[in-house]
Amino acid sequence: FKQKTAYEISTRDWSSDVCSSDLFARLIEWAERFIYKNADHIVTHNDVLLQYCIDRGADAAAASVIYPGIDSSRFCPGPPSIDIQKSLGLTPGDKVILFMGTIFRFSGLFELVTELAPQLRSDSSLKLLVLGDGEDTDRLRALVHESLLQHQVLMPGRIEYDALTDFLRLGDVAVLPFNREMVSHCALPGKVLQYLACGLPTLSTCLDGLMSVIPPGNEIIYSTSLDEMSETATQLLHDSETRERLSQMAVQSVHRRFDWNNQINLFELMLARVINKRPK
Repeated sequence: FKQKTAYEISTRDWSSDVCSSDLFARLIEWAERFIYKNADHIVTHNDVLLQYCIDRGADAAAASVIYPGIDSSRFCPGPPSIDIQKSLGLTPGDKVILFMGTIFRFSGLFELVTELAPQLRSDSSLKLLVLGDGEDTDRLRALVHESLLQHQVLMPGRIEYDALTDFLRLGDVAVLPFNREMVSHCALPGKVLQYLACGLPTLSTCLDGLMSVIPPGNEIIYSTSLDEMSETATQLLHDSETRERLSQMAVQSVHRRFDWNNQINLFELMLARVINKRPK
């Protein structure tokens, strides 16, 4: 009797949660449609997110894309900090794959570590440096511990903004292994621009929003799977010529398309146009 009652309660609670979730999702969608339909102008940071807004009622004639800016005076190439290397247990001969940012469940890090594990075990100089924390941190740490990779997968936690560039410069290759979901397809992760500004050769899963800004065949190497990303990253670590070429392309791209002052000017011009269109 007790077991049956517990089952009934758990089932009823689960059904209630689902209903609440569905109701919450409908409320969010209603709010989105109301805002998009009534806004004087909508600005997004990539074409995929712009189309998402249009599909939900935004006026295409009153919507535009302005890429985010990046502070190239802060995020720029430079030598790695020997002191930070030592504090993390890194040596100058280590080959470092780097991830930076919030560790969401859709970040793909759990799956990437699973794919990288054989390469990590076979090469003690290969390291994965994870900068940041988030909802999936505990699960990721547990995987690293169970896989006996504590000396290969380094997780120093959240890094203060003022020190971030010095930590990014520890990487030889940067990765964005996001799972391919709606939230990631509509995103333009700021971490990628910071990777590129620091001259880090960057690998990413095929995300529609990111690819609309930086198409395949340019500064980012796109992977169709994390198995492919894992293999490509390890190959790239042994190809200094390709890394140098990608690094130079990355820095040039940031200066050309994401210059902070230029993007601010574009935003100010957009605001002026919107204000001038409003009835006096």
